[in-house]
Amino acid sequence: MSDAINISMLPLSWADIDKVAIEKKALYITLSYVVSELNVFQRLALMSFEIFPDQPALELAARIQSNSLIRVISGKCFEAGQFIKSGSQRAKDPDVRKVCANQSKVFEELSPRKGRDISERIRNKMAFHLDFRSAVAATRFGGGHIDCNIYLGGTDGNAFYPIGEQVVFETALQKAELGAKHAIVSEQDHGDWVEWTMGVISLLKKMHADVFEEFIFPHVRGKLLEEEVLRAPGRLVAKSGVDYLPLFYC
Repeated sequence: MSDAINISMLPLSWADIDKVAIEKKALYITLSYVVSELNVFQRLALMSFEIFPDQPALELAARIQSNSLIRVISGKCFEAGQFIKSGSQRAKDPDVRKVCANQSKVFEELSPRKGRDISERIRNKMAFHLDFRSAVAATRFGGGHIDCNIYLGGTDGNAFYPIGEQVVFETALQKAELGAKHAIVSEQDHGDWVEWTMGVISLLKKMHADVFEEFIFPHVRGKLLEEEVLRAPGRLVAKSGVDYLPLFYC
């Protein structure tokens, strides 16, 4: 059994893209890379928020999975901001430098600022980079509230160890040093982090579309969208709000 997926495709070739000046082309290509990645993680994250209030072990496994995806998304968003900032400083093409400078300003002004501080901390100390002294500091926050059990699945890849998630990520952010700008000590702080991350995703998608319109589209005028129907195996198509990302496999 298969499901029909409607796809709109704008047919372009490398010869089309190659008409564009190198730095304009590089900006468009990198934004295509970033937005495609974020779309992957966004749909996976949206399918990973199932909760199991009456089954603590399953709830822990689900939280590790969803938090892992959110950390990657958050870190990617922060990295994208750094990329745009570098374009505003290092691009030689004045048009590219102007676009990046304008977007970098919007990025810096994106609120809530607390969300950016949390994302920076996650990217620097938890998601993409691990720091030993930070690990020692986080470990000091351990205690009786931590689930130290070891859960082993019958298939490689199913095991999980909540002590890591709860100490390195959850407790470290909740009990960060007093006044730390990255501390998540309330629902408001968590909401700020999510709001900032979603704001960056929207910003990047808009920037990608704007860069295409300004730098690429003038070279491909006359190209028309083609409507396609893809027949995907049913197991590869999830229903929003109905299907969830698996926690285990066998």
